[in-house]
Amino acid sequence: MGQKTLQKEINEICQLNQLVEESKGVEEISQIIVKTLDSIKQKMFYLKLKEKRVDDGTTVFSSSLKLPAELPSVEESLKKLSAALATLETPGLEQSEVLRLRGIIAGNRLFTKRLQKNDP
Repeated sequence: MGQKTLQKEINEICQLNQLVEESKGVEEISQIIVKTLDSIKQKMFYLKLKEKRVDDGTTVFSSSLKLPAELPSVEESLKKLSAALATLETPGLEQSEVLRLRGIIAGNRLFTKRLQKNDP
């Protein structure tokens, strides 16, 4: 995935999370982001957003993410990155585990770059 494509995906996920926090319905989110209902629902499932119906029958989602009190340091992030990379070398991993590890690696790389970029 190219840098511009990755950044576009990250921006879309941030926008999606913001719309979910605002309790927007799936139909409204699909119109704002200009994606199909199925595409929005699939992304919400992938992001582990919980579905619920409000009184008017609209389907909304909520995040089950728990925000940490403090951000991890660059060193902690690099340790997680190193552990995930080492685990990927294990033979016979299930595809789901490989995908999970790749997500951890991508997230930690991005997090580390952002921390280093903002560090004076």
